[in-house]
Amino acid sequence: MTSWTRLHARLWEATSRRLGRVPVVAGNVSTTGMFDEKSELVLDEQVVSVENALTVKTSELGHLRYGDAITVDSVAYRVRREPMRMADGLLCVMSLERALPSLDIGVFEAGVFQPGVFA
Repeated sequence: MTSWTRLHARLWEATSRRLGRVPVVAGNVSTTGMFDEKSELVLDEQVVSVENALTVKTSELGHLRYGDAITVDSVAYRVRREPMRMADGLLCVMSLERALPSLDIGVFEAGVFQPGVFA
């Protein structure tokens, strides 16, 4: 490990401890990251777009792709923009969007609603 990489690793530890780490789970990988929710676009006093950024170690979650499922602090998200490496590549930042809950509403067939039954 080069001296720059060691320094970067120490900065990651110090910064993430100070700003607060959140638990992150993607597939069978459990780690921690720094989550930042920023409002991007406001029209007529309404938030139109919210950018959720997650910073993690590239070695742990740098393999994620668009649409992959990820859980941040017990909230389900999907990868909106693939991870971008920062500086020397030790860390990466990715854009996330909230995952929509699946709807289990059943099937309406022949005038009879059957909850939980799928066509």
